Amino acid sequence: MMRHKTIIQVILLSLSINVLTGCKEKAINPEDDIPLFKDFIEENIDKVADDPYISSTLRPDDEMYEVMLKLQRG
Repeated sequence: MMRHKTIIQVILLSLSINVLTGCKEKAINPEDDIPLFKDFIEENIDKVADDPYISSTLRPDDEMYEVMLKLQRG
């Protein structure tokens, strides 16, 4: 009975070590993508958005706009 327990512990330990060492793949470098988007970046680097609320889903005329403002401002 003790032998089975030891075997199971060894198997679990070796699986854990394999999982931990297997996850050490080389991370993708985001700078490798720059050549792919270089033309797009150069065309759009100086553009200014016409809409000041471009990053928001809410606009001043929406019902939830004031509620969200109050929540953000405490």
